[in-house]
Amino acid sequence: MEKDQYNKTIEIIKAAGITTEEAAGAFEKLAKIAAESADYENEIRNVKHNPNLKPWKKWKIIKELQSLKNKRDRIRQYDCDGICYTDNSMCPQAEICPETRKKEFAGTIMAAGTVIILPILVIATIALLVFTNFL
Repeated sequence: MEKDQYNKTIEIIKAAGITTEEAAGAFEKLAKIAAESADYENEIRNVKHNPNLKPWKKWKIIKELQSLKNKRDRIRQYDCDGICYTDNSMCPQAEICPETRKKEFAGTIMAAGTVIILPILVIATIALLVFTNFL
């Protein structure tokens, strides 16, 4: 059975025009990704079932592990450093990244609204003061 599966895999690779070296590299990368995911899942499982940890400590450790896993997934998926915002900078792909696109759009709308509304308010205030003979 394994030989048949191996032969089918080789046929698919040849049909796709992929060299065996490229296929081997892809399989190694997939195996590494699967191993890393299993490591995170095992760590989370170990923390959940550790009787020596208090519940709030378990929750904190699990959140940190999930955050690291999410960051690793972002690094792979969006080809960036996995950090969207810092105190001093922003990821160059934050505007097109699906995780931050909505926030960036809302920020753009608020900034544009401020630029449009603020001059109108200033002009309306000056007009009000002129018509009430305050100025």
